[in-house]
Amino acid sequence: MVVLFGAGASHGAGGVFPSVPPLGSDLYRELASMFPRTWGNFPSPLQAQFQADFEEGMSALWDSGSHAIPVLMQEMAIFFTHYRLSSQRVDAYSKLLDALVHSGKSALFSSLNYDCLFEIAVSMTGKVVSYFNDVPSSDLDIIIWKLHGSSNFLPHGGVRATRGASFGSGATFGTGIQPVNPNEVATYCTSNTALYPVMSVYARGKPVQIAPTIIQRIREFWTTAIESASMVITIGVHPHPADKHVWEPLSATKAKLLFVGNKKAFSDWQSKYRTNGESVYIGGDFDSCIRIIVEEL
Repeated sequence: MVVLFGAGASHGAGGVFPSVPPLGSDLYRELASMFPRTWGNFPSPLQAQFQADFEEGMSALWDSGSHAIPVLMQEMAIFFTHYRLSSQRVDAYSKLLDALVHSGKSALFSSLNYDCLFEIAVSMTGKVVSYFNDVPSSDLDIIIWKLHGSSNFLPHGGVRATRGASFGSGATFGTGIQPVNPNEVATYCTSNTALYPVMSVYARGKPVQIAPTIIQRIREFWTTAIESASMVITIGVHPHPADKHVWEPLSATKAKLLFVGNKKAFSDWQSKYRTNGESVYIGGDFDSCIRIIVEEL
């Protein structure tokens, strides 16, 4: 079984502080509030574009070759690493992990999210997060492929760029990746570096500017797993066919596909794009669908 988490999973997980993580439709407002001198200081037409469709706003910046993107991505990383889980483990990520252990079943996990909430849930079980392997190396390992990178993936080795460096969308950096505790990310992003954590730019196609080879390898692991899986579960992932690296494998897989999220969005995507296998909508809420998910395995 392969599980894919999207923004709706973190948004609906419960037990998250200091607040509920935003969906894409609310992301710009929250970034502008936290960083008024940068995210909140765009010209009015660009602000309106971000508010209407975050991805289109970022695409406009990316396509323009703007050198503001590195700082904006540093701040976005800081934003996503400030989310934490309650130590009471009342969140849906923790409940799903516990339910799988209780049932004796296992899964390979993947995520489109920049936040680290699932990894925090794993660490609270005493198990180990495995980001870069195609299979678990021990019974303690929990695979989580982050297809769009992660706010805690710091560039490691390779090319360096100090704070004064300026670059636009044409630049790429072939660095390694060093996963760190989310608490370390703000210090890195405010240090003497122009680089940002290894995260896809939230623009059309989700371009990868830093460590693209490693992110591509992660995506290949995921695609191979999707192709051979008997079951795939998407939780809180809004269908977006333009992200072909995600939705073409999901369309083509012969696995049974279970969907948790917006029913209409799933039905529209399924009727137009799903070419193989059984597809089942199981509910709109992550927490209330955990029992059904485990029973389906």
